[in-house]
Amino acid sequence: MVFCAAFGCSNRLKKGNGISFFKFPKNPVQRSTWEHYCRRSSFTATNHHTLCSVHFSMDMFQYHSSKFESLGLNFSRRAKLKDDALPDIPLMEKENTATRCSK
Repeated sequence: MVFCAAFGCSNRLKKGNGISFFKFPKNPVQRSTWEHYCRRSSFTATNHHTLCSVHFSMDMFQYHSSKFESLGLNFSRRAKLKDDALPDIPLMEKENTATRCSK
């Protein structure tokens, strides 16, 4: 099962939800930045960990016009990150589960 490694993210691979998943980069510096972004204590990504597309702004993706698009055809394809892409959408803050009652 493919799921997102980012803290608090519950996105999983599900056909038709429009979310793509990306393996952690092999470049050690970039990989370390991705791991730190996940905000999980003592987290070291393996080859099976992924981050989902919701953690990357649109300018982190690369786009290429294709023959299909130039002909006016809608050609759906998997999203592709730029080689130097870094997750840049802030993670949600940890939700405070303690409730205080004041009377």
